[in-house]
This record gives sequence, structure tokens and C-alpha cells, in this order.
Amino acid sequence: GAIHLIRTSGVAELRPRLAAHLGDLPSVNGNSAPNLTSSNGRWMRYLLGRMAYELEHRATKKKPSADLLDGKGNQSPEIEHILSKRFNENGEEFEFDLSLINVERQRLGALTLLSRQDNRAASNRSWSDRCKVYSNSNLLTRTLLADSYDHNLNIKGSKTDLSVLEFQPWSKISPVAIAKRQHSYSELSRLIWSKSRYMESRSKRSR
Repeated sequence: GAIHLIRTSGVAELRPRLAAHLGDLPSVNGNSAPNLTSSNGRWMRYLLGRMAYELEHRATKKKPSADLLDGKGNQSPEIEHILSKRFNENGEEFEFDLSLINVERQRLGALTLLSRQDNRAASNRSWSDRCKVYSNSNLLTRTLLADSYDHNLNIKGSKTDLSVLEFQPWSKISPVAIAKRQHSYSELSRLIWSKSRYMESRSKRSR
């Protein structure tokens, strides 16, 4: 099987086989992305952190903070539920059946990253108050805000590959907004874990 092949084959043999199968590797599918559960929190944290790191790097052309990736330091962001638990007090900000929110708030498209301090500051606040906290956060979180598109044109510009992500600011929280954001996450994951990127990295290592 695959384990036997890895153990008994050399690097030269494994590389072309890996390249041939990269196109079949699973990605974050916009329609069937996993929801956050008690058992996959570390994986979801890594996924969000990796996407936040990639977006910052591509949009600003600077090396982002490693805190986005490791999730261990005091400054490392945590998973943020965009939908407040106290939705009964902010029902006017939601455009769907409130009975669905406990499920919707666990979807990948309804999650982002905030520093521990900001996460606590945003806890159970209304959407408008949460936006004020989000404005000082990482770029992935700031894509929820309309002002970010005025100051970070690389997110939407037609001359950059980030235009395919189709991030959109939220005015209200709805299933449609969550689904669209989940699609954007899916496209961002394709940029990160693509066959062409692997081949480019392989070419650089062989020089």
C-alpha cells in the first residue's frame, strides 16, 4: 500500500508520483466544508491561521506574523465565532430563522481569527460593536468590513490573483453571506495547496 511505497521508495521515485496525485488532494470545498466541532478545533485553527497568513502575505507583500500559524503564543489569534451567542438580543442583525443560528455559527464561513484580548472584547457583543473590534485585527477578519476594501485594494483588484477570492463585506449576517464567505475560503485554500505551487517550490529546491 501507500505506507509500504513511502518506506521502500527513494525521493526521486516519490516526487513524480506525488506530483501526479496532487490534483486529487482534498481541499476546502465551499459546499461541504467541515463545521467546527469539539474534536477538530486544532485543525480548524490551523486552517484559518494558514489562510490568514496567506492573505496577509499576498495582499501586503510582507512576511506576516508567525503567530497566525502556530496558535501557541500569547499573541496567537483564536477562533472567533462571528455570530454572537446572545443572538436573541440582536435579532435584527440576522436575516434567517434564529433557530438555525446554533448550527450556522459553527460553519467555516462563520468563523475567523481574533487575538485573545480582542476575542474577549468582542464576546457576545452586537454585530456593529464587533465590527469595531474587527477593524484592528488581521486582514482575513477585516475582509468582513467595507472599509478594508478602500484601504486594501489588492483584495479586489482585477490585476491580482486575490480577485478570484471574491471576499465581500457583511452588512448583516445571513446564510447567503456565510455561504459566500465559505466559497472565498475554498478559493483561498486552492491558492495555498495547489499543484502549481508545489511544482514551483520543488523547482526552487532543485536549483
